[in-house]
Amino acid sequence: VCGLGILTLGVIVHLRVTEVTDHIDTNLTFPSITLIVIGSIIFVISFFGCCGAIRESHCMIIT
Repeated sequence: VCGLGILTLGVIVHLRVTEVTDHIDTNLTFPSITLIVIGSIIFVISFFGCCGAIRESHCMIIT
């Protein structure tokens, strides 16, 4: 849930920053891209952990 929240926040911030940077010549997209990447990584790791817990796969939970 946290991964999806961070990912959503990153997308919203990126869309808002894109609107703002149309008027100024500053690159402010790095923080939003960072949030998107971190949120995606957290989501993928937690998804595999959840699948491993459902299947009771020791290997999937550890990795």
